[in-house]
Amino acid sequence: MSDDSVRALDAESGELRWRVDLPGIESIPTLTDGTLYVALEDGLAALDSTTGNERFRVTVPDSGTVSTSPIVAGDAVYLAFDQTLYALTAQ
Repeated sequence: MSDDSVRALDAESGELRWRVDLPGIESIPTLTDGTLYVALEDGLAALDSTTGNERFRVTVPDSGTVSTSPIVAGDAVYLAFDQTLYALTAQ
């Protein structure tokens, strides 16, 4: 069951550390170097894994259906919508 939110729990106590509502979550998030990348039905959101604060969000117009979880390689985040692969970089 999905309620369009991402949660971080304390590993020892199981207590909720933070929760962020993100409508349109489409895949399992990817965690790399303190950033949690979440594929959305219209793009990608990046959250700070310690605080849950949003670092950035990218909208992909006319994106279609997410085909994979975000993939991080080097300085790029890759996200596939239908049969199109997007490479998102800081530039």
